[in-house]
Amino acid sequence: MTQPAADALVRQAAERLAEASGSATGAADPIVVSQPEEDAFAALIGDWDPMHNDPGWRAANSDGPIVLGFHVLARLEDQVRRCALVRDAAPGFTVTTIGLSGVRFPSPFPVGATAHAEITIADAAEREGGIVLTTSHHCAVPAAAKPVMVARHVAFLTPGQAARPAPQLAGQVAMTIAGIPAGTAIPHAARHDARFFAALADRGGTWLGTTPWTSISDREAHAFALLCGNRGSNDAASPAHPFAGRPVPPLHLLALRAYFSPSVGLPVLTDDSMMAFNYGVDAASWRGAVLPGTRLRDHVQLRGVEARAPGDYLVTTRHVLEAEGDPYGVLVADCKTLYRSAT
Repeated sequence: MTQPAADALVRQAAERLAEASGSATGAADPIVVSQPEEDAFAALIGDWDPMHNDPGWRAANSDGPIVLGFHVLARLEDQVRRCALVRDAAPGFTVTTIGLSGVRFPSPFPVGATAHAEITIADAAEREGGIVLTTSHHCAVPAAAKPVMVARHVAFLTPGQAARPAPQLAGQVAMTIAGIPAGTAIPHAARHDARFFAALADRGGTWLGTTPWTSISDREAHAFALLCGNRGSNDAASPAHPFAGRPVPPLHLLALRAYFSPSVGLPVLTDDSMMAFNYGVDAASWRGAVLPGTRLRDHVQLRGVEARAPGDYLVTTRHVLEAEGDPYGVLVADCKTLYRSAT
């Protein structure tokens, strides 16, 4: 496709999407997460927890295991890709996540239950050879009092199958890796009770250190894409190794927060004194693509600890993901975790 032809496609699609701003549509398919899918996802992000992966797990507000918040969140990109308004206005465009805000998980999503997503186009603007598309998402189980997820998603749409570099977002935080303090990890605690969280609150605003290096392989990135609905990467008409050389899905990078957090002393897995719930993401933005095999590590800052109901603590952390060789964080995310502990 010539550049003038691509530019014309982008302009036409941007105009159609802008005209649809404020319009809502349902996702093409309901969201159902089976136990094997949940197990595979948990293994990919290092969050193997009984409340998600043990069929015998029970809690006061759940009859069985619940889906990881990041598992629901990771399907946003595919929801946009399959959205009827987007398919009609921008057929054949590549959809790449570049931002998130206002993500919350108001109620548990039981494994095996059916949720439906409503997507509203909030804004569409032509930018640097593509379209910056902002959508609002409301995912709910029918008859439930609260949704299982609400979120605002920002994607960069480009014509064809090859993703292009995304533009900078307004207000995007650019973190220089060299300027991040070394930090000190939270000391190991045998019990995560009121005393532990009081000590944690005293560390508010400080950096908790840097995690060991890790990487995501082609196979892991491919598996993540398949679990989260990107069936295009497994098209029978594709080459023998369809995902080789493609960037790691952006939401895979964000989901690694669960894997990285224990390295700086933040508990993730349910134990005798504590359960950790993904409360949401205040904001996240990506800059640049990360290829499989790239070494990655997380720089973690404790932004604050808020005491809620007795035994409940809302912890906000900033995560700056470093890709080896890049002087800037490739992902900056402010996340919230609700800890329910023994008082």
